[in-house]
Amino acid sequence: MMQASGHFNYIGHVEGEPLYYVDQHERTTLEFDAHDMPVHDIREFAVAPTLEREGFMAAKLPLDLKGERDIDAISAIYRPLMHDYMAELTGAKKIIVLRPMLRWSDLAPRPDVINSHPARYVHCDWDNATFRNRAEALLADDPDRDHWLSGRFACVQTWRALSAPPQDLPLAVIDRQSLVDEDKVHFTNVIGKPGDEARFGNFAFRHNPDHRWAYISDMEADDMLVFMGFDTAEAGKTGSPHSAFDYYRQREGTVPRHSCELRAFVFYG
Repeated sequence: MMQASGHFNYIGHVEGEPLYYVDQHERTTLEFDAHDMPVHDIREFAVAPTLEREGFMAAKLPLDLKGERDIDAISAIYRPLMHDYMAELTGAKKIIVLRPMLRWSDLAPRPDVINSHPARYVHCDWDNATFRNRAEALLADDPDRDHWLSGRFACVQTWRALSAPPQDLPLAVIDRQSLVDEDKVHFTNVIGKPGDEARFGNFAFRHNPDHRWAYISDMEADDMLVFMGFDTAEAGKTGSPHSAFDYYRQREGTVPRHSCELRAFVFYG
């Protein structure tokens, strides 16, 4: 297969408070600095990547949604499978699987829901405060809350295509070994419409020609990309930077993407 490349929107000039509006793009204050970068197929890696080293891995987790496209139905089928998968992958003693997030290519019909567009800029999904706040909220009613929060805990993220291959806007991730601290820029992410907004801290990234990008080509129903969201054991590290990229520009016959992201908080105790 040909070497893929992607047109990636890195963060550019920053002046004042950097804000990214997921559902109100016209209000975004971030300026982007676009660069074309090679994207390597994980299927062709000589040595399989790992969460501990590169910050991502390829996995197989069969998922039969029986044609469902309703998020509640998908959640009822998928979350128990993910719970068992994360237990085996991490060995964590407590696992909380979040609600699935569905996204659609700009070329696909979509329901009128917030945060349903593929993210087309280089980012990770948590800063330290947002990550810890979410963990605390998830454990709000747990009598052993202080115990779980006093030990190691992490967020492991997964992404899979629900549409047939080849997908037009697959997700790519950066090998965390190719990052330096100067690449990251803190900003505020705003989700929702006026009057119903949620804000949280996040990181975008400046372009670095040394970044090594990777993706899984032609994802089938059982393929899954797994990557780090945040880990209390990794002081100073962000999660794995990622972005959708424009595969449709270099390959004929791509299919409009419909995808599902599912995150799990894992507590080691």
